[in-house]
Amino acid sequence: MTPYRFVHVTTPLSEDQQAEIIALWQRGGAIIEDTESRLDQVSFVAYTETDEIVGVASCQIQPGLYSALPVHTLRVFVAEHHRQSLLAFELLAHLGEALIDQSRSKGLAQAVGLSAVIETDIVNQRGAILCSRTFQFAINKFPVTFLFTGFSREGSPEYTHYFELGDLERNTASKEQPATPTSGMDLVFLGPESAETLKKDVGEILIEQRGIPSPQLDQYVAQKLVIAIFEQGVMQAVCLLVPQFIREMNATLFGLMLFPAGAKDSAPIDQSKFHQVIFEHMNTAFQGNPEEAIGLFILFATKTDQPIFDPITRFYYHGRDQKGQELRIRFFDEARVQVPARPSIT
Repeated sequence: MTPYRFVHVTTPLSEDQQAEIIALWQRGGAIIEDTESRLDQVSFVAYTETDEIVGVASCQIQPGLYSALPVHTLRVFVAEHHRQSLLAFELLAHLGEALIDQSRSKGLAQAVGLSAVIETDIVNQRGAILCSRTFQFAINKFPVTFLFTGFSREGSPEYTHYFELGDLERNTASKEQPATPTSGMDLVFLGPESAETLKKDVGEILIEQRGIPSPQLDQYVAQKLVIAIFEQGVMQAVCLLVPQFIREMNATLFGLMLFPAGAKDSAPIDQSKFHQVIFEHMNTAFQGNPEEAIGLFILFATKTDQPIFDPITRFYYHGRDQKGQELRIRFFDEARVQVPARPSIT
């Protein structure tokens, strides 16, 4: 049982509370640019049994580091002699749960989720951090999962919990979700020893759908993983996996390009099952190793109408580049990313 008492701030802080919070910040060396504004953002206060304020949690709505989507950015500050406990996480759990409850109310969807930048030396000491972190505290009605979305300029990791992801977790907790049908599918990796007929069939799809001149085909696929996807013995699609270093994540991901066979001659094919079977295979091969790729990404030419978190493919929206291309990512299970060295402060 927690030794702290948590109070939700629903009315303006009293002058005594403001003075005690300011003193907490000053004793702990917090850098506060606008004290009055930060006091207005305080949402939860933690007290000891002797009614001493030892921690505060606050939030404001602003764009995420990379997605530019409006999110509740969370801040927490804890007294120095209480930082070895779980107080910081308990404060964030209380604040996060309150905001999640608020998001369920109609007309209050001002933000798409919760975002927290972890500014602590513990991150540096660990060297590699998980790309997906799930927390369950007594205050949480359901587990809350945060996804790694990138590093700040100072080298601090940003994690985001999307409200849509929370809906998926709640549904999964209440009933088992039907799995995407991937049984009966086979993946065949192309290499120098592959059958010439398979190389020819794959080459025809790439030439037709990518417009690649036949003499340049070998050079085009040389730096890519090329996979033919078969279902009941019939080739359904060709996949190219292109390793690419994502600077903002300080990690390598596989770019996923998928080309259904006979796309011009038949109705559009639901590609989600292909994405799923490819992910399952690559996840088995690469999960958990920060020295290798940490997941898959899909790049769309323009903005899509997909939800922020797709409950079928489990890819989530990460942002758009300067060309307006939309980036969606899915991490491997237990994937970790190397923490970049923070700039030294002199």
